[in-house]
Parts: sequence; C-alpha cells; structure tokens
Amino acid sequence: MKGETALLARIASGHCKVGAYFLKMHIDAPDAPIACPCGTIDIQTIVHVISDCPITDPARHLIENEDGDVDLATLFTDKIDSFLKWLKATHSFTRRFGEALGPVSPRQGASDLVGFSVVD
Repeated sequence: MKGETALLARIASGHCKVGAYFLKMHIDAPDAPIACPCGTIDIQTIVHVISDCPITDPARHLIENEDGDVDLATLFTDKIDSFLKWLKATHSFTRRFGEALGPVSPRQGASDLVGFSVVD
C-alpha cells in the first residue's frame, strides 16, 4: 500500500517516470527516455500514457466509464481501485513500462486477447 500511495502522489504531482518530467528536470539518461516507447509521441505525458498510448490500450477498459471514455478527474476518486489495478497491469510510470502487460481481466465482449494474460 505504501508503494501505491507514493506512486499515486507522484502521478498527481507530475513527478513520475514519464518523458515530460525527465525533460522538465533535464534528466538525460538511458533509463529516462523522453519519447514514449510506443513510438507515437515525441514527449511522453501522463495523459498520453493513461488515455492514448497503444501500450496501455489492452487494459484501458479497467479505467473507462460506461461510455468507453477515460475521465481523468475520477481516477483518484470513484475509479481509484480500478486505477490501481490498471497501474499494476500496465507498469505505467515505473521502470517496467513497455514490458508485457501483467494479468488483467478481459474487456467485456472481447474474444481475442492475444498479448496478455487473463485472470478472474
């Protein structure tokens, strides 16, 4: 729980492992890339990772509302449990981001879940 709380605080404050933070803080190291590993954006942002990144797309259903959208305003309130599951499954904002997804429940109605494990 302590690690989860720290990660949530870093995300909320913008001080997490994301390209925009590395750029702002002038961190130039091999383990601190500015661009997202997905290759679709030059400066990785928190919003990109949560809402648009193809790497996190297979697990995004965990944090989407009934309309299939991600409401960033609810991630730290109504969707906190789902957001924590999503963070664990995607390794977002950690050194492991971009690795294979962790176990996630399938998107409702999905039939082909190639690329990640499925759990109950």
